[in-house]
Amino acid sequence: HTKTVELLLDRGAKIDAGGNSALRLAAYKGRTETVKLLMSRGADIRANGNISLRNAVFGNHKETIALILKKYTEEELKELSEDPNFELAKGEISERLRTFHLIKAAAKAKEQSPGMGI
Repeated sequence: HTKTVELLLDRGAKIDAGGNSALRLAAYKGRTETVKLLMSRGADIRANGNISLRNAVFGNHKETIALILKKYTEEELKELSEDPNFELAKGEISERLRTFHLIKAAAKAKEQSPGMGI
């Protein structure tokens, strides 16, 4: 699937044809590598009310969910964590938020002790 999508894109297929239908379908089917390719080529993961994420959640494709969530900001993740449509992805959303908090904590520690090699 991914190679076919890549070939089509290389030959001029529009990434957002049909309202990002390629991304929505890849997310729905849990085709993580295809989702990764489409995202790298500029597919809009937030299009149509986060439909790609919703599709990955609906299919319970945890790897695809985690990949898509990497593109969301901390504020967007906080909003998603309160949205009942993403109840099945609560674990992945919480994990991504923890990552944000760890990165911030490490940066703060480094600022406070620049010579310590943290």
